Amino acid sequence: GAVGGGRKADWAAVTRVEFTDSGVGEAELWEAELQAGGAGEGVLLAAEEERLVEDTCRLDAEEEHVPLARGGGGVPWLDAAAEEALAEEDELWGLDPTAREQLCRLWMAKQQEPLHAELARLCDEYEKLVKDKSHLERSLQHDVLSKAALVGITAPALGKLASLVGALEPDVVLVDDASEVLESHVLVSLAPTTRHLILVGDGAVPRPGTPSHRLGRQFRLEASMFGRLLARGVQHAALTTQRRSPPHLSHLLASLYPPPRDAAAAASAAAPNAPSVRGVERPLFWIHSDKAEEVEPRTRSRANGHEAAFAAALAVYLLRQGYQPSQLAVLTPYAGQVELIGRELRAAKARGVAGASDVPVQSVLGFEGQEADVVVLSLVRSDGGGSLGPLQADRCAVVSLSRARQGLYVIGNATLFRGASRLWEDVAARLDQQRRAGSEQGAVGDWLALSATRSDTGRPALARSAADFEGVAGN
Repeated sequence: GAVGGGRKADWAAVTRVEFTDSGVGEAELWEAELQAGGAGEGVLLAAEEERLVEDTCRLDAEEEHVPLARGGGGVPWLDAAAEEALAEEDELWGLDPTAREQLCRLWMAKQQEPLHAELARLCDEYEKLVKDKSHLERSLQHDVLSKAALVGITAPALGKLASLVGALEPDVVLVDDASEVLESHVLVSLAPTTRHLILVGDGAVPRPGTPSHRLGRQFRLEASMFGRLLARGVQHAALTTQRRSPPHLSHLLASLYPPPRDAAAAASAAAPNAPSVRGVERPLFWIHSDKAEEVEPRTRSRANGHEAAFAAALAVYLLRQGYQPSQLAVLTPYAGQVELIGRELRAAKARGVAGASDVPVQSVLGFEGQEADVVVLSLVRSDGGGSLGPLQADRCAVVSLSRARQGLYVIGNATLFRGASRLWEDVAARLDQQRRAGSEQGAVGDWLALSATRSDTGRPALARSAADFEGVAGN
């Protein structure tokens, strides 16, 4: 094939691995692209750019590219013989209008030929200066970094700094979050002098991300060296202690991460005496909702209006209990739901709720590596088709359930998630087992019990929709 400008594609010889994945639909692939593009803006702009490139480099009947700049206005461009014949024409007034315009364009092209040659020379000179500048910068960087005992670099930067890293001749290479780093990035960090490679990562979710989800699946890039070596049985050591969450939260992922030895005995008994969340009876609860999902029009991503309104109302309620916006986080796997929840919180600020628009609302994977005192998680999916979307993947599920330090509130279709995933079935079962003293109900239900009373009736407040938070006074 050919690319814009008539150049042959030098990547056409790359052997592609074509395969299909019936478990991933078009909507989920689009959602992955949205997440990589920053809640949709980058992806939408990229799609528009692709459309413009296609429009400005069309193919003619012979599959050759037609640069529109050479024949605009519907006037066809001449071949070499026709150009020569037209240039020798003496009777200009005898030419038809089309031939006159072609001759005018020919004269303009000849007039601009010296400018094109000069432009090409300047471009070559510019490229040479850029290379010299880059070489000088690398030399300066090498002089500085070669004196350092420890050098840190991000994995994406290795692609353009591979020669610099090799010139440093590191003896030891340590890769953090190795389960999320592409194998190619690890390989380019290794120099002939490297004696030790230390990979630190999460063995339960060895799935690195790629800027283009579709290319990652097509070329099988979504496999890290860390995960591949673990699968091959390479000797390794496992950490057994985590310090972020109390046992009643950390034990939710016990099917993937066995509880630490020093806390395993207390894990089952810790829930009744767990740290409390101000204004809510339980620090951990799954509010079941089977309200239908929809498509958010701006991002064309999935959303759930009922869950968005409830999540925003709960965040506003927690703000009124004295929490700061930085202590809270509202997470969801879909960019469309991020948009919807953010809209609800901005509306709350317009109604006079201080700090409502400052509550962090992010995609689940966008919040990876961060944490908050109280996390509100909106699952979104409730279409009855059995698909959980991004939360079907262990990596996304693990991140969503492990960000909270004190309290976690899940809003979504518990029936759907129980039946579609072993991990979520295990999570729901563990929540069912968390019963408070004097109560037979676990931590899954249709109503969230608040530590508050209703101002109209004086009865304990229960919430299953955003409207239920109105007229509630915290104790």
